[in-house]
Amino acid sequence: MSLIPLSPPRLIHALQTLLALYTAQKSYIAISNLQTYESATEKAAKYSKTIEDELWKTRKTQGVGGVMVVLSLVTSTLLFLDPHFLPRRAMYTTSPALLLAHVFARKYIASYWAPSDGKNAGTRIPVPGMSEYNEASKATEGLLQGLQWLEWSWLAAAAAGGVLGYGDVTLRA
Repeated sequence: MSLIPLSPPRLIHALQTLLALYTAQKSYIAISNLQTYESATEKAAKYSKTIEDELWKTRKTQGVGGVMVVLSLVTSTLLFLDPHFLPRRAMYTTSPALLLAHVFARKYIASYWAPSDGKNAGTRIPVPGMSEYNEASKATEGLLQGLQWLEWSWLAAAAAGGVLGYGDVTLRA
């Protein structure tokens, strides 16, 4: 019979890991569908500065989303498995730092993909014959929602870690 370490912050990190996996799926769908148009867009970008700018904004915003999801996935998994691998100060500052990073990343992505309300990438007109692009736009909405849920979870982890600490209570499996 093995022992399962249990504390409120660690439970939150376990849930964050699952949430990050869901958000990673949305990010993967968006990036994969956008790559369908990559070569055609690169050709068009040779003739139009506007298209070139839009291509780079698309790449940067999707890249930032992917990086934040991977960062959340790795960090929440490690903090769930063994928060004490970090020095004490880092253990308590990681959650607030990731909260801030997610806030800025989500706002950056939303400024390009959902400029009107920050949530709905559907504000862009669906393009006929470009179903992968339309699906990427919808997946980006899921990415934005997932990043927002991760923000809330990092806020909860920061509060739980700060108030309750990472002291372990153990349950027998």
